[in-house]
Amino acid sequence: MNKSSARNVKEFCDIRARDAEGRATIVFVPGHEGREYFVFVHRNDVLKVRCNEPGVWGNRDCKGNSNGHICYHALAALEVAAKDQGKTISWCESKADAENLAHLGGKVFHAKSGQGTGEVWGVIRGSKEPAFDLLAWADDLEDIVGWYFATLARSLASHGAETDQQRDKLAQLMAKFPECKDDLLAMFPEAVLAHGRAILRGEDVKEI
Repeated sequence: MNKSSARNVKEFCDIRARDAEGRATIVFVPGHEGREYFVFVHRNDVLKVRCNEPGVWGNRDCKGNSNGHICYHALAALEVAAKDQGKTISWCESKADAENLAHLGGKVFHAKSGQGTGEVWGVIRGSKEPAFDLLAWADDLEDIVGWYFATLARSLASHGAETDQQRDKLAQLMAKFPECKDDLLAMFPEAVLAHGRAILRGEDVKEI
């Protein structure tokens, strides 16, 4: 799942059509090397996304959305459609990861490719829903995976991520639970700045 490319282009996307309820149905998404794509969002019994690249010889199916994956153009379009409705999506690697993350607020989100077998899972939240609750998550972790990672989360909740030792704990949590990475980074922006400074100094630091 190419979340980074989706983030890079979503601010340049544009909603071109809506349904009777005002929800986005066609979203323009820029691609690499000046290419242009149109993502069609179909909401029937199952949410499906189609991605086409218009050309001289007519529309072509996006290869990334046709080979067993959901392309980053579709991810960006879904994020833009959600934001337009005052919501945000946190992408997850599996249904199980999405169900675990949804315990902290939001609803499990599922979309399929209309051009292949690809599918994607996430959690969608409204703007008024509670932010990521680190202590509540720690309690869930203790039930799911045991005391070790729960202890790391409680330590971060109590002391932040201002020291190398705390940032190591943050890196361990993000490596173990990639579906929560965006929420954790949003809670500890100082860790991102310190990590960047450490890289500039040439230090050997774990990726966060």
